[in-house]
Amino acid sequence: MPHINHPNYQWALKAEDLAQVNDYRLIEIYNGHPTVHNFGGGDSPGVEAIWDELLSDGKRIYGIAADDAHYFQGEFAPRRVNPGRGWVVVRARSLDAEAIVQSLEDGLFYASTGVELADVVVTATRLSVQIKQRGNFKYTTTFIGNDAKVLKETGGNPAVFELDGPTSYVRARVRDSGGWFAWTQPVFVTQTSLPMSWKPIDSLNLALPSGVRVYAGANDALPLRAWYVRIDEPDPTIITRIVVSDDTTDNRETTSSFARDLGACVAVNGGYFTMNRTPAGHVGLLLADGVLWEPATRSVMRDTLRFEIARAAIGFTADDEIEFTWATTRDSTIYAWADPPAHRQGQLAEPLDYEHARAWGVRDAIGAGPALVMDGRIRVTSDEEVFFGTSIPQVHPRTAAGRTADGALILMVVDGRQAESRGVSLEELATLMLEVGAVEAINLDGGGSSTLVVNGVLVNRPQGRTEEREVMSALVTYCQ
Repeated sequence: MPHINHPNYQWALKAEDLAQVNDYRLIEIYNGHPTVHNFGGGDSPGVEAIWDELLSDGKRIYGIAADDAHYFQGEFAPRRVNPGRGWVVVRARSLDAEAIVQSLEDGLFYASTGVELADVVVTATRLSVQIKQRGNFKYTTTFIGNDAKVLKETGGNPAVFELDGPTSYVRARVRDSGGWFAWTQPVFVTQTSLPMSWKPIDSLNLALPSGVRVYAGANDALPLRAWYVRIDEPDPTIITRIVVSDDTTDNRETTSSFARDLGACVAVNGGYFTMNRTPAGHVGLLLADGVLWEPATRSVMRDTLRFEIARAAIGFTADDEIEFTWATTRDSTIYAWADPPAHRQGQLAEPLDYEHARAWGVRDAIGAGPALVMDGRIRVTSDEEVFFGTSIPQVHPRTAAGRTADGALILMVVDGRQAESRGVSLEELATLMLEVGAVEAINLDGGGSSTLVVNGVLVNRPQGRTEEREVMSALVTYCQ
């Protein structure tokens, strides 16, 4: 994973130098070596100030602390480069390397020189930092935004900041009364308006039937790059199916491989899957051509609570009509719910009552979530579907599927984690889907999986590259 080490060592790198570098995710904001000038001096800014300048200019990078240890034995002294002076604490789904690296890429960690955090909670409207109390130490938390502006300073625990001001990001620095620090990662504030200059891609549309149209959109100010395909699903010559990898080695293949092998004119990646297992397993509902490959996830644990869940899913009937619902399975039957359970972080909803559900008779279905748009309005049910405590609500590359009022299918991909496109939050993705005509929409697997292929052409740049991640499932459209 590329990252920038000690930019102030020998006063080597300035913000304007780092602004020209692409494809790195991490920068050292603290280094334990005694000669790296973490806090700057004279007319040279500290590394935190460099970080803020890059963030203010639209870079999406996370801050790490490291001890840069050279000497692990012998004397431990301030002028010797010993271990234990800086580190990161990562929230990962498991302790294997792939999961930890993914959490670092997603910003699910904090950096520290000694302050411990019990939790960092981010919602659509709030950043909350819970500090682990040590002895009789006192703590000051500073919330920082664009151009290193101090937005709030508090001695409270938890330290809470409402994400309602005119800033594109907010981060927190915690300092204790002994001079030790912890730094959270920046939270990128959702934009309520995302003007995109959508234009048809004629080079692709000329070779497609009139019922399939591809559009590209851009917003240079954010910056953002996105694409969507409008597919006239009621047209009997156009059929969309949910498909599963036939690679018997690891249950994965690229989206281009799905399209090529199946002769599909359009393909996007599908649902979540276990990247740290071989063969991969699907996470959530997966029904393809009437075969139930994976039931809906029944429940998830958060801290000490087990939440019974119903997550958003898209389905296709035998008549190729599109349906959206919150889905569960019981005894190999898929059930559709009008609403998900009303879970909140730390608070369980009432148990599911199947008297209020209906059997969902679809040919194909895939669950991911959360829901983005329902009944023609934004309805992001990330808490109800228990995605709190995960990286899903943060800013990422995205894939979404939706339906228009006249029954057309909308497939959208948004690039992220690159200089040309920062990615979007769930609320921003919902805004984009609503603006292109979706009356119902859900979030699919995103991040490095987000891929759109049209007539064999990789349309987007997954994480700024032309290489595709192998995935387990996909939505493919046949143009007969």
